[in-house]
Amino acid sequence: MKKESHENLISVPELSDFLERIGMPREAVKQITTFPLSPSEYDRFRESFHRDREEFYRMVRTRKQFRELFLSLYARMALEVYPVYLEKGIPEEIYWNTFSDLTVWCLDCAEKYGVYGIDEYRWFRRHLKLQLFGLGRLQFEKTASEWDVSVQGTEIVKGDTLISVHIPAGEPLEEGACRDAFARAFDFWGEAYFYVCHSWLLFPGLKDILPKESNILKFQNFFRIVRTDFDERQAEQRIFGTVQENPEKYRRKTFLQRAAASYLQEGHLLGNGLGILKTEDIQAKKNKFI
Repeated sequence: MKKESHENLISVPELSDFLERIGMPREAVKQITTFPLSPSEYDRFRESFHRDREEFYRMVRTRKQFRELFLSLYARMALEVYPVYLEKGIPEEIYWNTFSDLTVWCLDCAEKYGVYGIDEYRWFRRHLKLQLFGLGRLQFEKTASEWDVSVQGTEIVKGDTLISVHIPAGEPLEEGACRDAFARAFDFWGEAYFYVCHSWLLFPGLKDILPKESNILKFQNFFRIVRTDFDERQAEQRIFGTVQENPEKYRRKTFLQRAAASYLQEGHLLGNGLGILKTEDIQAKKNKFI
């Protein structure tokens, strides 16, 4: 069943239908739909989110079940974004793809903390403020540059508007799926912006530990890697699910885990790469939406 928005007469999905559509586990659906959250409490939290997000984060974190509360709040706020998508003419498919990220991070929280919730709670302001969209296999966020970068004679200055490319967990990072996602992004945002990715997946040293046919290395080929850094240990967190001071303690169940652990034991570091998308290889098909 769908409920009708009185403001715009757009039928909004019921909470349970929304959760099922984004692939939320059945136990999590039951938890979210029965979570003790009165309408007046929800209104206070939502108002705080839109007025002062830091205050909102503090309010939620004071609760004993704060991870579960973040999940329940974000699911309900996501429903309120549904009519906004339709009013802007954004395809419904993009809405479902974007907010399926709730399921990704809910499962991540369950694996780490044993509860269905959201621990990466700062991440979802992007989705709810219509800054980030899931377009096929990848996510794209319109944001301000954090870097000063020179690209083929063109300068990107801190604060310049660009499109940040994010790689959600889940399906394999297949070359064809990525190319399709980039084409969708061109359809959506247009081609006037630089498309930039800052990720451990673009770290050049991965070429020393992965086979040439690796999907990760094929993903790197979409970009001109202009900078590397070792500011954070994102690679170890993503590969092993945790960060250890002694690489001998890392689990080695997958090929990537075994290769990365050996690389670290040899005294090397895993860092991040900053890449600029080679846009000349991507073909857009439609006009941008936003």
